[in-house]
Amino acid sequence: MRSAAVEDVDAAVIIKFCSDFLGGAYPVTMHTSLNNDAGIDGIDAMEFIRRFEQEYDLTGDAFRYYDYFQDEGTTLTGMVRAVLQKLGLFDGSKKDFTVTTLVSSARAKQWVYT
Repeated sequence: MRSAAVEDVDAAVIIKFCSDFLGGAYPVTMHTSLNNDAGIDGIDAMEFIRRFEQEYDLTGDAFRYYDYFQDEGTTLTGMVRAVLQKLGLFDGSKKDFTVTTLVSSARAKQWVYT
């Protein structure tokens, strides 16, 4: 585990972290919504958050996962929600989870919700 010092937190490094996680498949900027633009969700989102917390040694309150991401659809609620979204009967959009949030959180060493 590489723990970044607060003064060492560089937005470009976090943008690269995100881009690497996405496999370079989506252009990442400070304003990219990782959930709504790049499509990170479910188990991928959990893994992303785990890696980010480890890389930047975030402490404090647990990440508010369901404010930003859907579950994988393996629960009955998740499956019903997925079907309703496909039919256009449910707006499953969540709050934007941006790179700006990640940079602020890495600098504060805890989750900062913007």
